[in-house]
Amino acid sequence: MDVQKEPDVSICLVNYNQKRWLESVFATIKKTEYGSYTITFLDNSSDGSVAWVKENHPDVTAIDCPSNSGFAGGNNICIKNRKADYYVVHDMDIDHMDALWLKKMIDKLEENPKNGIAGGVIVPMHLKPKLDIAKVHEILPSPMKAHMISGSLMVVKQKVIEDIGLMDEDYFIYWEETDFQYRALMKGYHVWYVNAPYWHFSGSSTNLREQSKTTLFKKNKVVWQDDAGKLKPRGFYYYYRNELMFNLIIYGNWRLLKGLGLLFLRTGYHSTLKFHPAKVKAMWDSWKYIFQNRKKILSKRKDVQSTRIVGDREIEDLRKAKNVVSHKLDAYYKQVEAELIKEEAPLERTFYH
Repeated sequence: MDVQKEPDVSICLVNYNQKRWLESVFATIKKTEYGSYTITFLDNSSDGSVAWVKENHPDVTAIDCPSNSGFAGGNNICIKNRKADYYVVHDMDIDHMDALWLKKMIDKLEENPKNGIAGGVIVPMHLKPKLDIAKVHEILPSPMKAHMISGSLMVVKQKVIEDIGLMDEDYFIYWEETDFQYRALMKGYHVWYVNAPYWHFSGSSTNLREQSKTTLFKKNKVVWQDDAGKLKPRGFYYYYRNELMFNLIIYGNWRLLKGLGLLFLRTGYHSTLKFHPAKVKAMWDSWKYIFQNRKKILSKRKDVQSTRIVGDREIEDLRKAKNVVSHKLDAYYKQVEAELIKEEAPLERTFYH
């Protein structure tokens, strides 16, 4: 690709209590081998980061948000701040392995007008001492179409935003990038899982060790705990509430019935067999929020469902295909973490043990 004809890219950084990552995130972005990009930084926490950015990176647009606008709101502000051909939603706690990461993703998206979103392969940052990156490339040797990629690093074509709008700020945190990508898929755009691995700390703004949903039968003792092992029910509330909202807006009738049934069953399970007062309250507060905002949610559902051209089954096939790769990656990451623990390596946190 001719450097002078590269699409214009705007990289969006949203900070919330992540001042420790400022130096490293700007260092890794500025090693990127791509000629036409700018950075917009937004601080959702008023922790002094804006002053630091203005002093150390005067070429960066720095915005001090008067209140916490959330993940969706913060990135939407960054996107609206500057017109570009592509936007990159970029977490603070990322370290790129490949200086060509952006070019690889842009090249893939430029291949087809319907290629709308691209992202890379997350590698947990604590595995750096022992991980063999060749193994990651072996598991995902080439880009594949997927149902979604991580919102920690998401390259989005401007045309997608023109067609489906920005991220839904009612989610505030969790599920907003899933909703956004599904709306793009439903409009006929493709999401690409590109074989461009990057290190990610994960959960540095929320201080949560693991941000996956609480499953019904699979025991996961670290879900919704911080690094000290303390339960964080507020994060649990947002995740569960937003999963309900996502189901109601995105899924067709039959998939919706299945999804809501499982969510209700999970509520009952945690209210009885696995009782924890804070989690139970968060779950019932989630159902309360849905009921109180039902008209707004159902209006969104009507808008989304009336214009979709891709069905749930096609998206589910993409999810299953990507899950095969994800499970292989998780198995390898778990193996590497076990080896590090066995060697008594100093690890800031663990995910799999």
